[in-house]
Amino acid sequence: MSGKIAVQDTHLPSRRRANRRDGVPVLTESDRQAQRTVLKGVVEALERMRADPAAARTTLVDLSDEQLVEYADSVLADLLATAFPGADAPKAKTRTFQKVQVGVYDARVHGSLVTRPFKDLPSLRSAAASHLKRITLEVRFVSTMRLTSDGRAHGNFSVESVHHDAIKALGAREAALQGKVEPVASLASLVLGLHSSNRWNEAVSTALLGSWTEPLLGACLSNGQAGRWL
Repeated sequence: MSGKIAVQDTHLPSRRRANRRDGVPVLTESDRQAQRTVLKGVVEALERMRADPAAARTTLVDLSDEQLVEYADSVLADLLATAFPGADAPKAKTRTFQKVQVGVYDARVHGSLVTRPFKDLPSLRSAAASHLKRITLEVRFVSTMRLTSDGRAHGNFSVESVHHDAIKALGAREAALQGKVEPVASLASLVLGLHSSNRWNEAVSTALLGSWTEPLLGACLSNGQAGRWL
């Protein structure tokens, strides 16, 4: 062997400008026009998505009366469970719906619920807590909601009226904040049925100054209003 490597010329396929790859047909002018049409449609669709992302995600459809009632009750339960945790299931007495556009509705629900603000009192003795559990708030409310058939919803509610015992409790709370004893003692004996004693008055004051009023005050009242409702 001479140790020399023979060099052979490799034949490469020809490349023509009009045909960039062998076996691929050359695009005609009509093909290019079709591509431009498709691209234009894609660009327009992207512009619509950018302008209205929600419309791009879903298509709204009208709901039946039964679906509206079920949907509104579900949203209402979530609203009240957040504002009044531990309350009994709300009772919706009247419901009205107004269609805004396809798949979008304004809803108004009038009803009531019962909550027990003194149900959990870890800072008090069990004997005291067992008596204080007796007080309840009978709250009548109006809830307004915006519902859409794609599952989006938001709403709020206002308290229309509160049971007399709850008003007494709010008034006693105002008195406790000001260091007054008589309204607290009146609540303890006349509403809760407790014996008149400093021990019970102190227990009731402790309960009244808790956080049980936050949802109610946030919904419709501010400090000082309770006295005007008595």
